[in-house]
Amino acid sequence: MRRSLLLSILSLLLAGAASAQAPVVNMVDFNAMGCEGGSSYFVYSYSGTVTSWVWEESSDGATSWHIIPNNTPPYRSSLGYLAIDNTPLSMNHYLYRVTLYNGGAASNTSRAMGLLVAQTAPGTPTFVNPATDVCVGESVVFTIQGGLAGDSIYWNIPSTYGLEDTVAGIHFPNTGPQNISATAANGCGSASTTPISVTVHPVQATTSGDACNNLYTEAGTTTTFSDASCNPMLGILPSGTKPVFGTIQSCVTVDGSVQSFNGVPYVPRHYSLVPALTDPTQSTATVTLYFTQGDFDAYNLARGSNPALPTGSSDAAGKANLKITQFHGTGTTPDTYVGGSGDIDPDDNNIVWNSTASRWEVTFDIVGFSGFFVSSGSLVPLPVTLADFSGVVTPAGNELHWATAMEENTAYFEVQKAGADGVFKDLAKVAAAGDSHQLLQYSYVDAATGAASYRLQMVDIDGKTTYSRVVALGGASVLGVRVSPNPSHQPQSLVVSSPSVGSAVLTVTDMGGRKLLVQKLSLQKGDNFLNPSVLGVLPQGIYMIGVATDRQQQTIKFIRE
Repeated sequence: MRRSLLLSILSLLLAGAASAQAPVVNMVDFNAMGCEGGSSYFVYSYSGTVTSWVWEESSDGATSWHIIPNNTPPYRSSLGYLAIDNTPLSMNHYLYRVTLYNGGAASNTSRAMGLLVAQTAPGTPTFVNPATDVCVGESVVFTIQGGLAGDSIYWNIPSTYGLEDTVAGIHFPNTGPQNISATAANGCGSASTTPISVTVHPVQATTSGDACNNLYTEAGTTTTFSDASCNPMLGILPSGTKPVFGTIQSCVTVDGSVQSFNGVPYVPRHYSLVPALTDPTQSTATVTLYFTQGDFDAYNLARGSNPALPTGSSDAAGKANLKITQFHGTGTTPDTYVGGSGDIDPDDNNIVWNSTASRWEVTFDIVGFSGFFVSSGSLVPLPVTLADFSGVVTPAGNELHWATAMEENTAYFEVQKAGADGVFKDLAKVAAAGDSHQLLQYSYVDAATGAASYRLQMVDIDGKTTYSRVVALGGASVLGVRVSPNPSHQPQSLVVSSPSVGSAVLTVTDMGGRKLLVQKLSLQKGDNFLNPSVLGVLPQGIYMIGVATDRQQQTIKFIRE
């Protein structure tokens, strides 16, 4: 009997110990989100036995706490939650915590939780020095300020949807009034909109004289650069392996007479292009320069023994003589550029007389932004004529081969390899023949196997340089965009693959060239999964989906059924 009494007493002691253990608080949400005038909730779960609870509030960042009386307006509480009705904005950033009791002194207090109250009326967006008069074909950057923390900024732009940012680059393909607005919206269902009206003026018939302009370029769109009076200067289309992006300072200079460099005359109208956001030495684009017949006539009068440039729209021989010397870096005249030079020989089909605008339009692809001077001969003789550049993956490494048809004062070849960031860096120096008028063969083996991209920098004894095309070996990673399934009514995936971390722009364009979506992206290396629902709202039809960084650009066709 004594033994059974002892066991009974021990059982009671153990039961008392168990009942005295503190319950455990498991917070479901760390912070509560609420709208001004609405209800806000803190929710938690718990384990163990709870006999009572106490909520506390701090309005001074946890310096002091006071107990909240249960179920006293505006507070409502029960086991598992606290509600605050008609939440005032003044309680934004208040802190809350709950203590659970299991009889006596056994308790457990939660961590502090914050109350975030969104103002019902969002801030009003304000345009910062907006351009309200632009020229057709231009792309312009608009910036807004204002809005409250937590507001989202959405743009309402003709032919564009889905753009959310405080900065927007807008292309104006049509003349007339354009209504643009920016909306600040919060999570409480309220929005505030600020509109502006932009007048798009037609391009004038007169080609611009001396002028400079800073305009914005967009992926997949040709931007017409004009002066302040809408006299056209040139056109720029981001293209190639590292498409230029952002603002470009474009200047046209018209000399009073024909000038010469190295004894070779050049057309009095010449250009300087300098991008602000992308690498000016490696950015790529398709450029169209404008010239008048008077520019060519002035050259022909001073050309001496050099071939003539076009004397009229039907002068095929004159078009064949036209050459462009590109001087890398910044400068005003050929002798002031220090970044090397090279010749560009535009295809005759890309030298066009525009009878409507009464101007010559010369279109060509470039690698690197710089100064451009037109002549019928090279202002600076090239150090080498490259006949071939190719490569192959072998067990010993990536093997490169190139051949030259002519060399004059050639010093060496610098083999360059693209890094993970896409920037080319010097890999090896290969000595050149110096002077040759016969076919010469060169090679180099990079022992580091794997996917890689290469190019040649060709340097003469005076330090002047030119670059070869880029050769990609071993399936070198490139920018890409995928939609699946395609065709489809509602795609299930929209993926942008990137060879490196960086920013990009996604665009959706219809077959008429109208941009329906412009979205800025922050890319990680590899596959980046985007929300495919933006494609499901498109009408049935065929669309072009493009993605562009400051180095690459890719476009695919999407069919929405």
